[in-house]
Amino acid sequence: MKLNKIIPKFQPLYLLIKKVKYAWMARKFGKTSDAIFQTASTTFFNRHPDLFSVLQKISPDQSAQRILSFGSSTGEECQSLRLYFPQSKIVGAEINADSREQAIQSNSDRNIEFIDSVIELIHSKGPYDVVFALSVLCKNPEAEYLESIASIYPFHVYNDLIEKLDSAIKPGGYLVIRSSNYRFRDTSVFGKYQVIEDALLREPIIFPKFDKNSNRLRDYLDKEEIFKKMR
Repeated sequence: MKLNKIIPKFQPLYLLIKKVKYAWMARKFGKTSDAIFQTASTTFFNRHPDLFSVLQKISPDQSAQRILSFGSSTGEECQSLRLYFPQSKIVGAEINADSREQAIQSNSDRNIEFIDSVIELIHSKGPYDVVFALSVLCKNPEAEYLESIASIYPFHVYNDLIEKLDSAIKPGGYLVIRSSNYRFRDTSVFGKYQVIEDALLREPIIFPKFDKNSNRLRDYLDKEEIFKKMR
């Protein structure tokens, strides 16, 4: 039997198990449960070539450029970004200490640095010309099966984090978000940004999206992913 049939029947138990896992990870890494978005660290090399290519094209001056990979996992995203931004300083922020240590151990690039995902530490390495938050600001796979994610991922948690990332981005810089459970346009800082469209981007896909009340948006196409900070 598929998960999408099992989970609705046992939803309270499923959510309890997930909450226990978040709490366990938070305790292990010295964080709060709200800081844990996912229990897995899935990643692979050059996972988002369309986004990387567009940012390479629209943000060509790399001589003093600083890039943040928020949720850098075991480091493959930062290593991929080096192909597109050979002169930039790249910072990978990862909350999972095990994944972060693996990234550090496999890195030999002096201009790639991996740090704990603490906002004060992130700010100390910035401000940034580009911030990537790719496949990290979501509850996966539970968002696939729930009509509301209020109990595990309320909108204010997303909005608070977006405000903190926004404060680390230079005016004229870019925020790139893919596979998030909430829409950036619903946040308190969206008015500062311009949506960037480009033919190099992949075709929009349906991804579990929720409104500001944490209720599911039906058949939502994830079209807006690159945002330029205008002020």
